Amino acid sequence: MFAGDLRLFVRHHWALAARAISARGCEREASGTKMVHNGAMASKGAIRQSVTLPMKLAMSVRTMARRERTSANRMLVELLEEGIEARKKKEEAFYDLARRFRAATDPKEAERLGGELGRMVFGA
Repeated sequence: MFAGDLRLFVRHHWALAARAISARGCEREASGTKMVHNGAMASKGAIRQSVTLPMKLAMSVRTMARRERTSANRMLVELLEEGIEARKKKEEAFYDLARRFRAATDPKEAERLGGELGRMVFGA
C-alpha cells in the first residue's frame, strides 16, 4: 500500500467511525469493534503522556478495565476525569464553608464551622 493509499484508507475509516458514533452514540462496526463516545471524553486533540504506575495500581486499573470491557487507557482517562471533578467539588465545598464561616454571626455556629474547616484542612 502506498502512502497516499494509506492516508485515504485511514481517512475513510475515521469518517465511517464518526458517522456511526454521531448516528447512535454507540455502534458496532463490521469488524465487530464497539465504538463508544460518552461526551465526557475530550474531542479536541489528545496528548500522548507516559505515566509510571505502581504495580498494585496498574493491576487495579487493568481489572477495572476488563470488568467494564474497555481499554486500560480509556479506564485511566475516565478515572482522571472523575478525580479532577471530585477535586473541584471538594474545593467548592471548602470555599462555601469558608464563606459561611466568615458570614456567621452566632459564636457557636462560627465555632462549629471553624471545626469543620479544620477537619477539612487537617483531616481527623
